[in-house]
Amino acid sequence: MDEEKIKKMQEDYKKRKSQIKFNNHIENDIIKLDRVNAAIKEENDEKVKISAAKIEEKQQNIAKSVIFYVVFCKIILKSIIIPFIKEIIPENYGFFVVFTFKI
Repeated sequence: MDEEKIKKMQEDYKKRKSQIKFNNHIENDIIKLDRVNAAIKEENDEKVKISAAKIEEKQQNIAKSVIFYVVFCKIILKSIIIPFIKEIIPENYGFFVVFTFKI
């Protein structure tokens, strides 16, 4: 073999070797980025779970409040307010008031 072919082969080998190193660095960077992305996704998933739990708790509290309000209002209206109004207002207006305040 002549020297030119040997030099060319050596240069090609060096180029391939440097390209392989470069590709390895890129692959390592991609792996690191994938790990970071996975960690971020896991953290975001945890935040979403916490937010969903808080929302569900608020919804339950609102539902309890509404139920309490409706039951309380029915009891107060039926047992205290409506009989009181019936006593104050004459008999012919009593039906209108009871019908108006009925829940």
